[in-house]
Amino acid sequence: MSIRNEILTTFLNMVKDEAHNISVTQICNKMNISRKTFYKYYSDINVLISKIIHENIFISLIELSNTNHLKIEDSITILNSMYSNIYNQKQFYKKLYFYDSNIFNQCIYRENLKLNEKIFTGVYSSKIEREYHIHLAAMSGVNLLEKWIHDDFSLSSREIAEIFFKYVVRAWVEFIKKYK
Repeated sequence: MSIRNEILTTFLNMVKDEAHNISVTQICNKMNISRKTFYKYYSDINVLISKIIHENIFISLIELSNTNHLKIEDSITILNSMYSNIYNQKQFYKKLYFYDSNIFNQCIYRENLKLNEKIFTGVYSSKIEREYHIHLAAMSGVNLLEKWIHDDFSLSSREIAEIFFKYVVRAWVEFIKKYK
């Protein structure tokens, strides 16, 4: 395992075990590495959290968005896959959220923005309308995930996927059809 991945795994385990005020120094002490080594791979804890969220939640969605032959029916399956990844590690994500909800929400938001920018590429609306649509879609994903965590994952990943599809994805599809 690379040092980069060892740092990531160490942080994951520390969040699972401690989940509060984890510092770069604590990670380094636990791994017996220097702070310089940590900073060679991650500029701060926020970047580390972003990397975790990107790899564990969004990478599969980004790869799937690269496929040109997706059908609307595939959306629930794709969303369910993403929410299943979160649900299967729900204790970790809950602790990560309560570790610092602002960092968590910002990371989810940024990842959603990148994904939505890709989804809405080539949609022929005004630039400003496109930007607002991308931000609205990104925030809806953050808010739904936040609600799900606060409700202690009371719904299944499939139920969350269906809600997101019903109230957000359908609107996106109609919007995209209108302008393509």
